[in-house]
Amino acid sequence: MHRPQFAAALLLSILLLGPAYSRRDPETGKIRVLYIGDYSASSPYPILVAEPLIDIRFAWPSAMEGMMPAQARRLFRQYIPRTYQKLTENDAIIVSDADVFIFEDRHYVWFRNAVIDNGSGFVMIGGNAGFGGRPNPPWTPTAVQEILPVWCINGGWTQGRVEVIEPDHEFLSTLPLDEKDPWMAWYDGNQVTMKDGAQLLGEFVPLTGEPDPFWATWDVGRGRCFAVMGDWTPAGGVVFMRWPYYGDFAVNLMMYLSKNPIPSDLETL
Repeated sequence: MHRPQFAAALLLSILLLGPAYSRRDPETGKIRVLYIGDYSASSPYPILVAEPLIDIRFAWPSAMEGMMPAQARRLFRQYIPRTYQKLTENDAIIVSDADVFIFEDRHYVWFRNAVIDNGSGFVMIGGNAGFGGRPNPPWTPTAVQEILPVWCINGGWTQGRVEVIEPDHEFLSTLPLDEKDPWMAWYDGNQVTMKDGAQLLGEFVPLTGEPDPFWATWDVGRGRCFAVMGDWTPAGGVVFMRWPYYGDFAVNLMMYLSKNPIPSDLETL
């Protein structure tokens, strides 16, 4: 689909589907999160497991690292929800530096439809396997590209200091962002471009040349999507992991994606 046609169709879907609504388990009150990607002890996964407001399950065991693609796909099928209906039970879906070849075509469509039609939240985290891929295959030709707030650039990579563009945004305003934090001094990640109608929250500012998006978000259909162009696990995200509010970032992001109220005073929690 050409970009102008897609933009028109997407705008129509937003208008027809009506206002946003929050998502959580009606029985437990917890936010149900599906984590797909590079989860390990060196990731937000253990933090999300320990968070009483979140019910998390994973769909990519760490044993996949180093496996041949065919073997990894077979193992992945044991963990990914078997039906679209089961997938839509998740209030937020994380795809963290996950290889696009692990998935089947139906999974890309499920992700898109879960967001637009069902109101699930979705976040893609950057890295060699995120967005346009480097050197991994890109997400560009998949249905997931339709819901991302950015256009993937095949093989695109960028770097620079991080500048927060919208510190008063409902998600970012809950975090103590300080330009003196080491992770903001220099970061690298996937190069993308903004979609019309999406909101730029932060950007890579290089020594020379034009800035590139670092954080971006938008509401699409009944759901909400967020893009983090830098990795949040080793090796690219190590400096971010040392930030004292790394865990709060992950937890608050899940609340934002599911359109639930976010605590505003971290020091009192």
